[in-house]
Amino acid sequence: FMPWMGYFHLIKHSDIFILLDDAQFEKQSWPDRNRLMINRAEMWLTVPVIKHPLDKKINETHIDLSRNWHRKTLATLENTFSKSSYFFQILPILDILAKEDPSLLNLNVRIIKKILDFFGLETKVYLASEFETDAKRTQKLIQLLDAVSASKYLSPIGSKEYLEEDKFSAHTSCILEFQNFNNQKYENISSKLSLNNLSIVHYLANYSYDEIMNELLI
Repeated sequence: FMPWMGYFHLIKHSDIFILLDDAQFEKQSWPDRNRLMINRAEMWLTVPVIKHPLDKKINETHIDLSRNWHRKTLATLENTFSKSSYFFQILPILDILAKEDPSLLNLNVRIIKKILDFFGLETKVYLASEFETDAKRTQKLIQLLDAVSASKYLSPIGSKEYLEEDKFSAHTSCILEFQNFNNQKYENISSKLSLNNLSIVHYLANYSYDEIMNELLI
């Protein structure tokens, strides 16, 4: 939900990006919440979802529209960023949040694609459910890579341990490369905020296109 800067850095450096929409949904995880800095303090913005079985997939998860979360979230973002220099850059995201679509997946895909459009990124984005896969974890990943004829896999550094544990490179000829999002300017900004990995919305509202694209997402 409104991912952090490193997520879009990963997409920027990929030709194809696959959203794992058929993965198991875990409540209060990244698909339904993220962090912002509000009044110099961390605040979680959470999308309320309807109670569901534990094995429910992300693409089967529905938003609880009875909680009036749209208005509350819009009010929070407007109160937080309306005086920011680049508030206008997040207005398209606010438009998406205002729509009462019950699908959590649709909400996230629309926000991600809107941000990609803003940056002019032409990375092809697919849903994992568009491909026939019958495996789990690393074997599922390899099936997806084979489905798009990938020659290289750019992985978040956080996945390194389990990929090595599953012996990824022994099961595929696909080159494994780990994301290197080691941006000093981004780290300096995060340090001043006393928080790292905030939603990209914070940066869209406070920094220009050129600053984000050419200095923070490099």
